[in-house]
Amino acid sequence: MKKLLLSICSAMILVSAGNAQAPSYNMESWQNVQFGTVQDPVGWASFNILVAGGMQQSVYKETTPPLFQGTASAKIVTREITGVAVPGYDTVGLLILGKITAFPSQSIKYGINYTGRPATVNFATQYVPVGLDTGWVLVQLTKWNSTNGRADTIASGKFQTSTNSTVWTQRVVNMNYVSNTISPDTLKIYCSSSSLHRPKLGSTLWVDDFTFNGWVSTNDIDGVINNVSVFPNPANNSLSLECSVDSKFVEVSDIAGRKVGTYQMNGNKTVINTSEFSKGLYIYQVTDSNNKVLNRGKFEVAH
Repeated sequence: MKKLLLSICSAMILVSAGNAQAPSYNMESWQNVQFGTVQDPVGWASFNILVAGGMQQSVYKETTPPLFQGTASAKIVTREITGVAVPGYDTVGLLILGKITAFPSQSIKYGINYTGRPATVNFATQYVPVGLDTGWVLVQLTKWNSTNGRADTIASGKFQTSTNSTVWTQRVVNMNYVSNTISPDTLKIYCSSSSLHRPKLGSTLWVDDFTFNGWVSTNDIDGVINNVSVFPNPANNSLSLECSVDSKFVEVSDIAGRKVGTYQMNGNKTVINTSEFSKGLYIYQVTDSNNKVLNRGKFEVAH
């Protein structure tokens, strides 16, 4: 199914390169798709890209109350794919975390760069199925395997429902990790208003306010786990890191896996100005001159 839909997009989409933006997990920020006035949430992609080719719009910026939070949510409606006459494959209602790639190949890139290991992914939904249909949200953490040339799944979690509900409900997806020694490099989220097996035209799924909670640690740094001192923790305006082995850089990300910055170690030490950091939990990763990971951990900013 996925390969077929991807080939349809590849044949019909003609795009130019653009600057990547941080995804709108709360569905507040939207932007026009290429060659059209319909919109997708920033950092997400849908079959709205095919509206210019005659397909009906399938993802909408929902602003009609009651909303879960803020001023907008994403409304996903199962629609017919223009030019496809294969029963079961001619309808889709899909919103994915990702983007349209640039020339010379036109395709959808699933996922964004992400190195976190959240315990749960929380979000809110409403669902109105047509007949016996199923809406679902799938979250995957993957890491590219250069040996076999594919992305290995590090963790996954799925929510699905066939129940008609016009009331916003908070959902919690528990991430099930298949490895306790590997950190991912990609986060993928798929939101579908229909089952991929028997989709029904008109089934509608609303989604909003994705958040990432908790932290599942790794144990892949044998023998050096205590080689980094972080203080004060929680931090206010600054954070000091000291490493007992030769180290060059510290990379900091927020709990959602978004990179905050990379800081150079001088004499195996560095001081990070955290005065402009938002209050919350952050993840650090210390590497040597060969980009080998020496230590991972977390700290809190409390101001």
